Amino acid sequence: MNDCNTGPVILSWNIQNGVDAFIKPKQREQIDYLRESRADIFALQEVDDRYFSQLQASLPDYHWQLVPALSYVENGQPRSFGNAIASRLPVIQWRNHCLLPAPSEAYQHMPRSAGEMVVQSSQGPLRVITTHLEFFCREQRSSQLAQIEQIIDAAKVLSESPSQARDGLYRPFALPEACILCGDLNIPDNSAEYREQLAERRQWLDLAADNPQATCGVFDHQQWPDGADRRDYFLSHGDELAGSVSVDLGCDLSDHQPLFLTLSCN
Repeated sequence: MNDCNTGPVILSWNIQNGVDAFIKPKQREQIDYLRESRADIFALQEVDDRYFSQLQASLPDYHWQLVPALSYVENGQPRSFGNAIASRLPVIQWRNHCLLPAPSEAYQHMPRSAGEMVVQSSQGPLRVITTHLEFFCREQRSSQLAQIEQIIDAAKVLSESPSQARDGLYRPFALPEACILCGDLNIPDNSAEYREQLAERRQWLDLAADNPQATCGVFDHQQWPDGADRRDYFLSHGDELAGSVSVDLGCDLSDHQPLFLTLSCN
C-alpha cells in the first residue's frame, strides 16, 4: 500500500455495527469495502463481538483486536461492544484502555474505551490509538480526552525509566511518544468545544484542518437532523507524524464516512 513517497495508510470509520445510513444491515458490503481499501490499519468504532468475529474471519490477513467498552451478559450469553483495531503490518504490542467516567449531571452516558496498537512500519514503530468518545455529555468527552493524553504521555515516563529486563514479560516493548489518535470524537469542528479541546491545545494537530470535510450526517438525516458535520478526526500527538487525510463522501454504508490517513515518510 505504501512506497518510498508515502507511509502507511490508516482507515478510521464508525461502522455503526454493520448498519448503513438508511438503517439496513450491510455487514458484507462493509467488509468488502474494507478489503478493497487495502489500508494497512483499520480503526473501527461501534463494533460488537459477533460482528467482530465476522470481520476477523473475513479479513484474515490482519491482526485483529477487539476493544470492548461494554462487556455484559444478555439472555445468558456474554456480549461485548466497543471499538476494533487491526493491522496487516507486523504488530509489536497492543493495549486496551477503559476510559473512566467523570462526574456529570448528564441524563445518559455510557462506558467508553480506547484501543492502542504499535506496529512496525517501514519508518519504524508506529503508535495508533482509536476511540469513540461520549455523545451526550461534554464533561465526559473532556475527561475521556484527558485520559487519552495521559495514556499517550505514559510513553515518556517509560522512556525515562525503562525496564532493564532483557527478556520475559518485564522486557520493554517499543512505545513511541508520538502517536496518531483517530476515531469518532463527537466534537463538531464548528463548536467552541473543538476550539478549546483540539484547535487551541498544543498537544494535538488536526491533520485535516486545512481541508475539513463532513464525516457524518451526509446521508442519514434522521439521526442527524441538523445536517452533516465533522466530528471524526485524525490527530497527531508529536511533530514526527504528519500526513494527508481524505474522506469518502460517496459511501453510504454507515451514518459516518470512512476517513483515510496516508502518513508521510520521515
